[in-house]
Amino acid sequence: MKGLIRMTVPLLLVSLIVLAGCTTTSNIPLLLRYTDGTQQELAKITWNPMTGDVITSTDTIATFSDSATNALRELWPSVKPNYWVPLLHPAVSNTAVYWNGSDKLTLFSTDDLQVQEGVNVVKVSDPKLCEQYMNATNCVATDTALYAYDRSYDVSTIYEITASGTKPTRIIGSIVGIGKSNDKLYVLASKGEGDNQELLLYTIGPDGSIDSKTVENSKNKSYDGAWATFANGHFYMWDAKVSTITGTPQYIPLPSLTDGFKVISSATTLEPFGFTIPEPAFYSYKGYVLAVGQTFSFDEFTVAAFKNDRLVGFMLITPLDGSETTLTTYDATGKQLKSYTIKVPVQVIVPQP
Repeated sequence: MKGLIRMTVPLLLVSLIVLAGCTTTSNIPLLLRYTDGTQQELAKITWNPMTGDVITSTDTIATFSDSATNALRELWPSVKPNYWVPLLHPAVSNTAVYWNGSDKLTLFSTDDLQVQEGVNVVKVSDPKLCEQYMNATNCVATDTALYAYDRSYDVSTIYEITASGTKPTRIIGSIVGIGKSNDKLYVLASKGEGDNQELLLYTIGPDGSIDSKTVENSKNKSYDGAWATFANGHFYMWDAKVSTITGTPQYIPLPSLTDGFKVISSATTLEPFGFTIPEPAFYSYKGYVLAVGQTFSFDEFTVAAFKNDRLVGFMLITPLDGSETTLTTYDATGKQLKSYTIKVPVQVIVPQP
């Protein structure tokens, strides 16, 4: 897609940036998702959070129809049930995307999508299971299956969605997040009422077996409206994580994470939400934990890179109310590094293992 990014620096510097992007090992590939209400496009960029350099291809990775846009108009109320957040920007259709960062792209959709070179299309039947708005979503994709959930206070349901059908699994508690790793599905759920809740970690094996463990240090808290996403073997929240790779899962506060978000919030003068901050979605990529979402304001999109749970660098995409916007990169201290003009995306897709 020609004209995706227009540099605001001299041409010589652009050449140096391209050379730097080819030699560094810190580059993170991302897909930007665009929609005009009838068609969606996926275009690749590469971001170096250490230097702030962004490189883009002139080619669109994939295009597909956008007719299933009514499945989600109120995701935030289901994620944050105590608050209502107006959705000011286009909802992403319920076509879910899996991408491994290089040559494997899978689309899960209710639509009859046109087959494209290098793109695997999985036709699914239920249009309401995968709900997406920006990077807030109740589903996670692999190269063969889509996993989604419905949450309630007492009993919640996880759905394994494939071309052959949908398989439901019910668990006790209100689901906070799901993740897939090493053929196992991990589910984090809360149990209890008010400030007397605790977290449970469910592990669902490929044979359908279910194991549950109480998360240590998670008792006597409130998780109403909490939302966690899975990265590097942990469920990350705004200020804590729960490990799935230890014998006994533990709730671990992360002040370094909140310190990083304070740096990010200080880099913009946009009006904040004014109440509970929506938690970003967390992803893992080669040692990085990436926090992605509409995190500090209605009119911005944040992509932040953490290593060892400490901020390395971030980008802000703002404003979101037009056809073009500015992507600005920053270092870990909040110092502005580079600035680019891009089309306004509706989602940022991070490679998944």
